[in-house]
Amino acid sequence: MGIRTRMWKQKGLNMLARNQYGQAEQFLRKVYDEEPHVQGNSYNLGVALMGLKRFEEAQELLMNDLQEFGESFDRFRVLGDLYYMWGHPQDAASWYRKALELSENEAEERMLKRRIKKCASPESFSSVMKGHEAFDEGNRLIILKQYDDAVDAFSQAIEYDSTQYLAMNNLGALYHMFYKENEKALKVFTKARRYSSMPSLVKNIEVVKKALAKQGQE
Repeated sequence: MGIRTRMWKQKGLNMLARNQYGQAEQFLRKVYDEEPHVQGNSYNLGVALMGLKRFEEAQELLMNDLQEFGESFDRFRVLGDLYYMWGHPQDAASWYRKALELSENEAEERMLKRRIKKCASPESFSSVMKGHEAFDEGNRLIILKQYDDAVDAFSQAIEYDSTQYLAMNNLGALYHMFYKENEKALKVFTKARRYSSMPSLVKNIEVVKKALAKQGQE
């Protein structure tokens, strides 16, 4: 991988971590076009397309990634997430079960089991879809800098779907960055941590704990 391609990949992954899926896709597609058969490239682009709700394109990339590089927890898990977001509960539950067999993380196992249950009936999955809509609305409101309304939207997303750890992460970030309510931020980050160990969430918890410790010294 050349210097330019590495730069594109790093920028794309940074945008992906910030839920800036449009910009992430631009960089990650360049990486994929340059090196379509390098492990991780189709996966990363597929995740960006999931965020953009371009589910059929994401499905093709993620299935190709699975076929080319083999079975793994992450590949099963992301396919479950794809169908969970897309509105196909039976497919989501099937992939989540495969991921659960390979899981070695307590938080991930808790999230997978909870989501499999949510996929079990039309009524519970209807609430999941409403959670997706509220989460998307929260992200839209953040772009518009309407933070009070974004807080309400993310809170609603969590009420609809208790596994919406991305909504929890964004809500915690709002509490910390724009309201300086670090105790609230830590509470919601800690709740999200029950369902995910993603690096940005772990980092956010560390940042808020340091902020609270600093407040205690003042």
